[in-house]
Amino acid sequence: SGLAVAYALEGVLTKVIEQAENSVIPIAMLREGGVAETSRVIGGRGFRVSDPASQPRLDAVPDAYGTGVVVSKNGLILTNAHVLDSGVGSATRIFIRLADRPLWDEVRIKASDPYSDLAVLEGIAPEYAKHNWRPMPLGDGEKVRKGQIVITLGNPFALASDGEVSAGWGIISNLRRKLPPEQKPIKTPSRPSMHHFGTLIQTDAKLNLGTSGGPLLNLQGKMVG
Repeated sequence: SGLAVAYALEGVLTKVIEQAENSVIPIAMLREGGVAETSRVIGGRGFRVSDPASQPRLDAVPDAYGTGVVVSKNGLILTNAHVLDSGVGSATRIFIRLADRPLWDEVRIKASDPYSDLAVLEGIAPEYAKHNWRPMPLGDGEKVRKGQIVITLGNPFALASDGEVSAGWGIISNLRRKLPPEQKPIKTPSRPSMHHFGTLIQTDAKLNLGTSGGPLLNLQGKMVG
């Protein structure tokens, strides 16, 4: 019956989310003079971006935010390069938040390629790599088809600052899409970027601000985008 099919789909969705959510990481960027540095809570301690030993409060409000995906057993995190655009520079520090850790973990940019819009983050503290990281299983993007059901996990509007990412779902609307032309003049890159190539996946799953860098999962729990 239709109800049985709905229950079966619900079971698949919840299973995939449970298996994958610990591989998806909220990212927060805190700027010098930003919200976390200038705000004060009675009885709280101050945070200074310029002080490497200073730690933000667990309820700190980030100035910019996004999502990342664990891709190695030592905690390398893949995200979109554009997520970190506002985090480049000595006046900004980048943190991640894990649900089972009572603090923010600071990370730094290990590699970034604006032409593919990809970047990799690595931890700063020596004990970072010793955490029980769960790399995201990778799927085959070449096998994605229109109409396929997909799941998103991310940090919409920085709501996952407690380490608990949010889920969404939808279908693949189309493949090999190009972004529309920019509506404002921009500096032309010296070579084509991903925005000039027809390699983008279009989906009707909600992708709110902050979910950039998060995974697009198939029903086998593998990342396909």
